[in-house]
Amino acid sequence: MKSKVEILLDENSTQEDKIKSVKNIIDTCELPLSSYNILRTFAIARHQIKTSYLNTYPQVLFLFVTLLNENINMFIAIVKLCTLNYYSCAFSYVISFKYFVNNNINDCDNFNIGYQLNIRDSVIINMYKNLLDLFDFNIDNLVLPEKSFVEIQKYRNDRYGCIQTKPARKI
Repeated sequence: MKSKVEILLDENSTQEDKIKSVKNIIDTCELPLSSYNILRTFAIARHQIKTSYLNTYPQVLFLFVTLLNENINMFIAIVKLCTLNYYSCAFSYVISFKYFVNNNINDCDNFNIGYQLNIRDSVIINMYKNLLDLFDFNIDNLVLPEKSFVEIQKYRNDRYGCIQTKPARKI
């Protein structure tokens, strides 16, 4: 049986199945998003998968499944960016889903969310700043170069007033 994300990424899924999957995701994750905007995001993802010269399906699937299970707020930021970008740029996307997952396409068990190795630090930083402009999310579990992580964390702290504290010591 296909997962909700697999249904949403499948070109052959019926619109009815996609709507049911989105409503289930919204209810399960208590998302402050409309069904329409989530459907639009997955339409963008399907388009990117279809038009990529590489098979990026495993990366995109991993990205959405992981975010829905571990970083809902980053998922919300991505949906908001896709929605804004769709209206302003049609199909010239600012966001490329595959950039958020490492690029070892042959090793699905070792995917992680963060960045692709061939992406410049400035692109990584701008990519995450664009998302943080739309919604606050935790970046602690993202695999990022140290320089990028520090700059993104500083941006997040400045924007949302987050204060990084050290964990309490066990006595």
